[in-house]
Amino acid sequence: MTRRRVKEELTGLAFVSPALLWVALFMAFPFLFSIFISVHSWSLLSSTIRYDGLANYDHLFHDPTFYLALKNTFVFAAGNVLGSAVMALVFALLVVRETRASVYFRVIYYLPVVISIIAASSLWVYLYNPSAGPIDGLLNLAGLPSVQWLSSPRLALPSIILMSVWKNAGYYMVIFLAGLKAIPRGYHEAASIDGASAAKTFWRITLPLLKPSIMLVVIMAMINAIQVFAQVYVMTAGGPVGSTMVLVYYLFQEAFVNFRMGYASAVGIVLFVILLLVSLVEFKLLSTDVDYA
Repeated sequence: MTRRRVKEELTGLAFVSPALLWVALFMAFPFLFSIFISVHSWSLLSSTIRYDGLANYDHLFHDPTFYLALKNTFVFAAGNVLGSAVMALVFALLVVRETRASVYFRVIYYLPVVISIIAASSLWVYLYNPSAGPIDGLLNLAGLPSVQWLSSPRLALPSIILMSVWKNAGYYMVIFLAGLKAIPRGYHEAASIDGASAAKTFWRITLPLLKPSIMLVVIMAMINAIQVFAQVYVMTAGGPVGSTMVLVYYLFQEAFVNFRMGYASAVGIVLFVILLLVSLVEFKLLSTDVDYA
């Protein structure tokens, strides 16, 4: 290797070193440390770390609260992914045409994305308030009784799903917009000449050619949904009676309420494995080659 090539390599390494340092300190090290702690017993209130082998994992797989959190997480993920993807696609179809009105509607649809998750969750706590919230106020005006949106074990999780769909749909709308604009107009023009209806054009042309965008949205939405935390923390704190207990909130409770860092780390490692498997399965099922030529 020449002296000039060595200098170029060192210069490139110097430019990327801040990013490599960030990855090492805030991603690689915490992950490896979590694996280490997951096979130990350690409380934040004590400096003593005791090796426990796989005891934390054994306890985890026999813990009914873990299975409740796992079920709630996947129910939330399924509802959030389906609702966000459908609403985002509808929004994208409504604003894909370049008109003066579409610019304003894009801003309106995207606005919830820029609101912080804590502020959005607090807003929906107010909206769901059975005594002072506007949703129940409208129900009362229509002669209907108030609904305990967040204090009912049956309605609490769907209520959080609705809030999350409202919060995230605008972000995924942008991805669908990019996908719609990448579809050559000739396909739709040819379908129109052949007399295809708008519905048939959508199902036979638009939707198949949107598969890469759909795959991206589904994978991103699923990963984000499985990691849901802030909405649950602000709106229900895992209640009522565990109906909104999800994996990340369960991890938080074990780590920073019960101070069982080893057990919480085991929950985190299992969550990582779940995310990895879900992503691989989704990629395998949804991956496809699309030819726009």
